[in-house]
Amino acid sequence: MTVTSLDGAPRIRVSRRAEQLIVVGVCIFGLALRLPGLTSGDLWADDAWLAMAARVPLREVSHLTLTTPLLSYFLAGWIRLDPSSSWWAQLPGLLASIAAIYVVWLLAVEIGVGFFARLAVTLMAACSPGAIEYSLRIKEYPSELLIGALLLYGLAHWRRTAHIVPLVCIGIGGALACYWSGSLVAVVAVLGAIVAVVGRRQRAAIGVAIVLFVSCAAAVLGYLTHLPPRLNVFWAPQELHGVSGAATTSRNLALIGTGVAHGLAGVPLLVGRFPLVLALTAAQI
Repeated sequence: MTVTSLDGAPRIRVSRRAEQLIVVGVCIFGLALRLPGLTSGDLWADDAWLAMAARVPLREVSHLTLTTPLLSYFLAGWIRLDPSSSWWAQLPGLLASIAAIYVVWLLAVEIGVGFFARLAVTLMAACSPGAIEYSLRIKEYPSELLIGALLLYGLAHWRRTAHIVPLVCIGIGGALACYWSGSLVAVVAVLGAIVAVVGRRQRAAIGVAIVLFVSCAAAVLGYLTHLPPRLNVFWAPQELHGVSGAATTSRNLALIGTGVAHGLAGVPLLVGRFPLVLALTAAQI
């Protein structure tokens, strides 16, 4: 680390190697914060619901989810490897959460923000209460942050280099992301719009934007139509506007928004997932 001066103002410059060591330290610190939450006991009821995907035939897995089904298929295969261990079911979310810390830093580097801004968003991904809590739940949130940050990194790299490889990766990754979790459809739609605007004179970019928009539309239609009747009750208007009380209304808004409503209500997901991803998305425009 050296101190230089620019126009008479002191400025801290950190070598990339030193910064990488700092980020690795932040990742280890984030892991230390999360490890005590691993359990061999019972799961939360909503976590156990997703874990039930490992107890049914694969053809029925998509009927046990409130989002697009790829995550449920992944969990079904993962939990089958060790169905008796709760901590094993928690492990994918934990690993995704730690990987997301590093990818968020890579994204900040690619965008070109300063050292302290890079450190701030990295610490946010590592230490925010929502990120810690939900990294140990059997939910889509940690993988959404990881996938969203990877897609944004690809977008930033494509804008900087104009290479075809990151553009193709955006198209393939964005299409798959829509089916991994329905919440990522919003991020992919924004990416599609940015690709279409920035690459409006490039045939390949327009093709990728079309792929992203079609994937979003197909995922939304599939998301709204594949739910069995017993799960469709969460979408019923009376569940939102009836006399069921604030607690039930909040629960159903959380299910429908899959975290967005939580953020607007000030629940810990506000720091943990969408605002960070969408803020970094806005930085691309």
